[in-house]
Order: sequence, then C-alpha cells, then structure tokens
Amino acid sequence: MAVSEIPSEKMINDDSTLAVASNDEVNLLPPKPTEPLDSECCGTGCSPCVFDIYKKQLERWQKDCDELRLGRTVVNYKKNKDTDTIDLLISPEEYKSFNLMKIEPESPTSKIYTFSSSSPIDKKTLSSFHLLRIDNNNFPVRMGQHVLLRVNGVCRQYTILRVNQQDASFDILIKIYPGGQLTPLIDKLNVGDCVEMRGPFGKPFQYKRNSVKQIVMLAAGTGIAPFYRIVAQILGDEEDDTKIKLLVASQTVEEIPLKKQLKEWSSYWNFSVIYFCTKDSDKGCNDKVPYYGAKVVYQKIDLLMLDEHCKLSSSTNCDTSTSSVFLVCGTKSFEKDMINYLTKLSVDIETSVVVF
Repeated sequence: MAVSEIPSEKMINDDSTLAVASNDEVNLLPPKPTEPLDSECCGTGCSPCVFDIYKKQLERWQKDCDELRLGRTVVNYKKNKDTDTIDLLISPEEYKSFNLMKIEPESPTSKIYTFSSSSPIDKKTLSSFHLLRIDNNNFPVRMGQHVLLRVNGVCRQYTILRVNQQDASFDILIKIYPGGQLTPLIDKLNVGDCVEMRGPFGKPFQYKRNSVKQIVMLAAGTGIAPFYRIVAQILGDEEDDTKIKLLVASQTVEEIPLKKQLKEWSSYWNFSVIYFCTKDSDKGCNDKVPYYGAKVVYQKIDLLMLDEHCKLSSSTNCDTSTSSVFLVCGTKSFEKDMINYLTKLSVDIETSVVVF
C-alpha cells in the first residue's frame, strides 16, 4: 500500500475496515492523543488548561495525519513544540514517571512525599538550559502552579511544597482521605514505587522584593502548601522587608501540618502565624498548643477574627495595592468565606486577592 493510501481516521475507527487493514498499515498513522478526564481539570481557569493542550494536540495530530495521507514525511511528531526545554523534567502535554524517594509522616492525617524524576537528567544539559540552580525560585513548576499526580488512572491536583536543590527532588504535602479516590492509593505506595505527573498548570504567583508591605496568607489544612515556597523566598532574602502574617485553620492542633517549619519561621521578625482550631474548642481542649509560644485561637476564622488580627477596618492606609496582598487556599467553602469577609472589609478582590 502506498503512503497516500493510508487508511483515514474514519476507516480506522470503522470496525468492519479494521479486519481488512493490516496492523502495519494502521500503525503508519501517529497515535491519537488521549482526551483528559474531567478530574484532570481543576476548574480554576488555568491557562493553558489540560483541555486546551488536548485541543492543540488533536489539531497537530490531524495535520500530521493529513500530511501522511498526502505522501509527505512527518518529522519528530512527538517533539514538544509548544513548551520550553525546561519540560525535560516535567511536561504539561504528557505524563512522566517519578520515583517515590521518601515518605515522612507530617500529622495524623497528612504525609510529605518526596519524588524524583525516574529519567536521569544530564546536568550539563540542564546547565545549557539555564537551570543551574534547581531551587524554589526557578524550578520548572513555578510558585503558585500545580501538577497533576496520577496513580492507577486516578489523578488530582497538587502544589510542590519545596524543592531539594542537591538532587532536584521535590516534596508534596498530601492529606489522606480514607473515603477518597486517589489518596487511599497514595497511602499504599512504598518507597521505590512510581507515579505519573504532568504540568505545570495554573498562573505563577508574581512577586517582587518589597513590592508590598504585608502578605496575609489564609490557609485551611494542607492549603498551606502553596505558601511554603513564597515564605521561603521572602525569609531567605535579607533585603526583603515584606511582613508575612499566616492564619491557619485546622480542626485540631494535632492535624496542623508543617508545625516544625512554622516554629522555625516564627523566629524571623517579619513572620507571624496564628492557628485557628475548631474541634479542640468543642472538646474543651483549649489548652493545646502546637509548640511553646504558639498563638492559638479555638474557633474558626470569621469576619471579626480576620479584622482583629489583620486590622483592616481600622487601617488608615487602605490602598491594598501597595500595603497588603491576601493569598487564600483551602476548601471551596473556606475560600468562599474568606472572599466574602475580605469584601466586607473593603479589600479590592480583583487587585489584592489571589486564590490558589
């Protein structure tokens, strides 16, 4: 069969024709891209979205099929044409394999998983692509972005907690939900097992040294994860005087993640954290603290608490474009409540609030 006689997509999808066309003939066409699952879209308006990428892949695939049917040669079909060379480590267009290097219990309900690329990356190659420093600031997944993690066909979105410069491995904070679809599978993983990831997705968080006076971070549970790298960058910069106020909501003191790191950060003059624990108050355990000197409020973050600890309504300088930026991450209901409170406190949601 001549190249121009390669079966069309319609022919390949027709079961009656498959019996006539040989496997070699069918395989002359490149594989059709796999449509993402609905669960692979986080629903937050990422650009590009997994479905945007799929649409481009489908258009490129159709073009290459047409070229082959006309007897033309298609070169490097699988080459990533739309992404940067930094996607040697991870790509938004396809899942890549990562090894589980370490599992570290963080709380009774959450763990930190350390992953590394299963494909060795030539350091000379990385250097030529300006990745001399594999750290929190120039890691291919930027601050504020997330990746898709997949195990046995089930996937969810996660942010990179921190990056380990020595070996280019990275950590992800994951809360285990016994009734969930993915986290029970993750909970069964052992060191040495492989998972799949693709990304990055989402808009990177843009931050310049001393561009604002204060960053207020509002987190529920593991929603603290996207803020880790931002805090690390600011506190690691001796010339950055930006103040950070972190309000963390959790059901109990025991379930608060990253307590050791938060205690260490609290020694910096420009960082403070307040813990809000609701169930401890119900049980009469309002003497529990995550560590000596920690400030704990045994109720939820509400309008009065937010105003009291951030002093928004009494502020004489309400120009939040230069004074304060608010970062929010948690459950959908938590995010909705925080946006509602900030709106009532006259914060400009469009210019001064970022929801992760």
